[in-house]
Amino acid sequence: MTAAALQQPEVPSPLEIALGYNRLQWPVFPCRHAPEDVADPLTGEIETRGAKTPLISNGLNGASLNAPLIGRWWARFPDAMIGIPTGKKIGAWVLDIDVPPGHADGRLWLAEMEAMHGKLPPTRTATTASGGRHYFWKYSSDVKNRASIGPGADLRGEGGYVIAAGSVMADGRRYAWDNDFDIAEAPEWLIKLATPQQSAPTPGHTFDYRTRATDRYVEAGVDDELRILASTAPGGRGHQVNASAYNLGRFVGANLLNRSEAEAGLYAAAQANGVLEKDGERETWAKIRRGLDAGILKPKHIPEREVADNTPPMDHSRMVERAREKSAAQKLEAANDNVPPASTISELPVVNPADWQDKEVPPREWFIADWIPHRQVTILSGDGGVGKSLLALQFGAASALAVDTAGLSPKPGKVLYLGAEDEEDEFHRRLADIVRGHGRHLSDLSDFRLVPMADLDALLAVPDGKGVLQPTKVWSQFSDLARGFKPRFIVLDTVADLFGGDEIKRGQARQFIGMLRKLAIELDCSIMLLAHPSQEGIRSGTGSSGSTGWKNSSRSMLYFSRSDDKEADTDLRFLTNKKLNYASVGNEIRLRWESGCFVPEAAGSSPALGLLNRQAERTFIDLLRTFSRTGQHVGASPGTNFAPAKMAKHPSAGGVSKKSLEAAMQRLLEDGTIKLVWEGPASKQRQRLIVTADDYFSRKRDEE
Repeated sequence: MTAAALQQPEVPSPLEIALGYNRLQWPVFPCRHAPEDVADPLTGEIETRGAKTPLISNGLNGASLNAPLIGRWWARFPDAMIGIPTGKKIGAWVLDIDVPPGHADGRLWLAEMEAMHGKLPPTRTATTASGGRHYFWKYSSDVKNRASIGPGADLRGEGGYVIAAGSVMADGRRYAWDNDFDIAEAPEWLIKLATPQQSAPTPGHTFDYRTRATDRYVEAGVDDELRILASTAPGGRGHQVNASAYNLGRFVGANLLNRSEAEAGLYAAAQANGVLEKDGERETWAKIRRGLDAGILKPKHIPEREVADNTPPMDHSRMVERAREKSAAQKLEAANDNVPPASTISELPVVNPADWQDKEVPPREWFIADWIPHRQVTILSGDGGVGKSLLALQFGAASALAVDTAGLSPKPGKVLYLGAEDEEDEFHRRLADIVRGHGRHLSDLSDFRLVPMADLDALLAVPDGKGVLQPTKVWSQFSDLARGFKPRFIVLDTVADLFGGDEIKRGQARQFIGMLRKLAIELDCSIMLLAHPSQEGIRSGTGSSGSTGWKNSSRSMLYFSRSDDKEADTDLRFLTNKKLNYASVGNEIRLRWESGCFVPEAAGSSPALGLLNRQAERTFIDLLRTFSRTGQHVGASPGTNFAPAKMAKHPSAGGVSKKSLEAAMQRLLEDGTIKLVWEGPASKQRQRLIVTADDYFSRKRDEE
C-alpha cells in the first residue's frame, strides 16, 4: 500500500454518522438506501418500498436519542441511511429544493422568489443525493410538513423528515453538508410562503404535488385525487374541491395522512385549476375544510400493511355494526347490573358451509403470531416471582409503542391493563425500565391505560346462591371503560384477585372465561388472564391451575417458568406454549431478565458462556482505562485505532480474542457502561471510547 493511500482519511460508517447526530441531540432512525421488495405474508403480494422510506415500523415517530438502540438498528441495517425528523425535535425546519429528472426544477422557482423578495441569508445547507439542496432554518411552530409550496420546492416541518448529510445510497450517491454555518432565521417572505394559509406565487407553472406518505397505497390514492382536482375543467371545479377534500379526509380520519399536508395539497391543486382565482381564498378554504371534516367522520379502510405503524388500519364498518348491535341490546338490558344481559335472538344463526364456496377463507388473526390468538382469552401461568406480570406488562407496552419485544411482535394498538397485585408506584418503576429498554419514553405510552387495584376490591365476578357466576359492579365499570377506550389488548392480573368463585369448579371457571371471551369478541381485542399454577401444575410442568375448566375453556395457555436446577442461571426464563387451538404446541423461547425487562437469550448462551462474556467485558474496561491513562485513544470503528484490535494485542488481554472483545464492546455500549465522545474542531472531529463512570467523576472533580 502506498504512503498516499495510508494517509487517506477514514470514511465514517453509517453508525458513526448516526451517533454523531445523536451527540448533537438530533434523534435518528434508519431508512432504506435502495428500493426493496417486501412480500405480504398473507396474500403473497409483492410491494416495493422506495429508497429513503423508514426501516422501522413506526417511522419518524420512532426516531431516538438512545445510543444503544441506535447501535442495534445499524447492526441490523448496516447500510441504512440516517433519517432525521424535522421540526421541534431538532429545532429546525427544512426547505427542500428538488432538481430534474423526475421533478420540477426547484432551483428555478427559488431564483424567481429571490428575484422578487431578496436573497436568502446564509444558513446551514446540504446537497442531496439527487443534486438538490436542503436549507435548514430555525424552528417555527407555524411551519408544518407540506409538499409543493412551489414547483420542485417542499417544506419539511413538524411531522416530516429528511435524509441526513453523510448518508449514502446503494448506487454511491451521497448526502453531504455544504458548509458548517449556524442555522439562521428564515426571512419573513419565506415564512409567509411556508405558512399553510399562504401559497407561493407560481403563475404559468403546471401543478406538481407529491405526498410524503410512506404507504404506497396511500401515496397513489392521494396523488391521483389531487391530480384529478388540478385538471378539473370549469363547470365542476367547485364541486370537485369539496369531493377531493372529502376523499382525502377519509385518509386523515384513518390516521394515514397528516391533515396539514392534505390542506396544502388541496389548496395547491385548487390554485392550479383556477378555482382559487374564481372563488377566492376564503371560499376555497371553507370548501376544503368542510370536505375534510366530513371525510374524517368516515375513515378509509385499506388492506393491512406488512409493516405496522402506531395507528394500524381498522375495519370501521364492523365497529359501526357492533355499535348498532350494542345499542339494540341495551334497550333489552335488565335494570339489575349484577344480572348478565340475556342474548335475545329472533332465530338461530344457521349457516350452510356450501355458501362459502369460492369465497376467500378469512385469515387467522393474532395478537402475537403462533402465541396469542386475537378475539380470544389466553392464560399466562407462572409461579410467584417468576415475572409473568412484568412479561405481560412488557407485551402491553410494546403494543402501545408499536415495537417488537422479547423476540416477538405484538400487534400495535391501545392497551388496557388491570393489575390487582401491584401498586401504582411499582407499575411506574416497571414501565420506566421497559420503555428505557426499548429506547423510548413514558410519554410515548399515550395508548396505554393502567387500572392499579392492589388495595381495592377487584373481583369481577362472584357466584350467587345457586353457584351461578354473576358480574360485579367492578366488571361493569371496567367493561364500560374498555368499550370507550377500545383496546386491542387487555391484561387481567391475576385470576386469584379477580375471580370470586371456586377455582376447582369447572362450571364456574368456564363461565368466567366465557364472560371474558364475550368482551374480547365485542371489542375485537385479545385478552390475557394471568394465573398462578397449582403445586401439581408446577411439579408436572403443565402450569395448570385448579380445575381443567380453565385450560379447556381458553384457546391458548402459556407457561412462564425458571429452570428446576438450583445451580441454573437465576435470570433465565422459559416461555412455553402449553395449549393453542390454532397452531402447534410445545414451542419454547428462552428469555433473560436484563435491566428491568426480558430480552431473548442469545443462541448458544449458557452460564459458562455468561462467565466468558463477563471476563471479556472486565478485560475491555480495564484495558480501556489503561489506554486512556497513557493517552492512547481508541474508537469503536474499524481502523488503526479500533479498540478490540489494539486490546487483543496487549499483554494484559490474557488471551481474550479480538472477536470476544468486539462483542463485549457492543454490549458495554448498549448498556451505557462505556460511551463514545467526540473531540477536535468541527471540521475534523475524532471519536474515542471512554468508561462512562470515569467521565462522570472527572467532570465532578472539574466542577469542584
